[in-house]
Amino acid sequence: MLKINRSLITLLFPAHCLGCEKELPQPQTRRPLLIGKIRDTSTQGSTFQDSFETHWCLDCWKRLNDHTPRCPKCAATVAEHNVLIDRCPLCRDLDLKFDSVVSVGDYKCLIQELVIRMKNQLDEQLAVQLGNLLGYHIHNSDIAGELNLIVPIPTHWWRRAKRGFHGAEIVARSVASACEIPYSANVLRCVRNTKKQGTLTTAGRFRNVQNAFGLRSSHSLSGLNIMLIDDVMTSGATLSEAARILLKAGASKVYTGVIARGARVS
Repeated sequence: MLKINRSLITLLFPAHCLGCEKELPQPQTRRPLLIGKIRDTSTQGSTFQDSFETHWCLDCWKRLNDHTPRCPKCAATVAEHNVLIDRCPLCRDLDLKFDSVVSVGDYKCLIQELVIRMKNQLDEQLAVQLGNLLGYHIHNSDIAGELNLIVPIPTHWWRRAKRGFHGAEIVARSVASACEIPYSANVLRCVRNTKKQGTLTTAGRFRNVQNAFGLRSSHSLSGLNIMLIDDVMTSGATLSEAARILLKAGASKVYTGVIARGARVS
């Protein structure tokens, strides 16, 4: 089979930014990543660099990466006048079972547009690249070295059959591949179809997902630090309930990773 190198493919079929659809320049030199530093010189560095070069323009990459102060527990944006100890006013009174959240950013502007497009257009390529972006944030977080397993939030079989697309699973698989962490979609299952969380109050969201998840089979989770992946988190109810099941099954800690954090601290 004829092999065509990457430069020739780019010349014949110029790549376009997933954010603004602007044509991307042919990568002749490796551009520096703009947030933090990659923790080591292993293959992950190439994965994140290649994702940046071939899927995002410089402007969109900057818009997708900021240094906004965030709550260490729920990842909500923290206003300057709020004093944090370990939790922000938004989550201080919530019984969240997960340890902390890693997010790409707030559910607004470009990130909101990308998540909506991923869901409405069933865009698998976009889901993969958003997973790579989330993987970059996870890889550069303080918890990266502790993680043993990546697990997506499951969806009910009827909802999945109806849509034919499960964004959280694609994102989670991409995160696991980029960060070189084991992945399994066969740990959790959704045992009942719940109401849409967006139509409910915060208290209603926690009631809605109570006992909605279970273990698929006799997985040994004893002592594992697990990263739960979903596309958007608002109240944290869904991720917290899934984390409760994992902790009950013997997991040591449960962290969460999301593309977008849907709530803000005023």
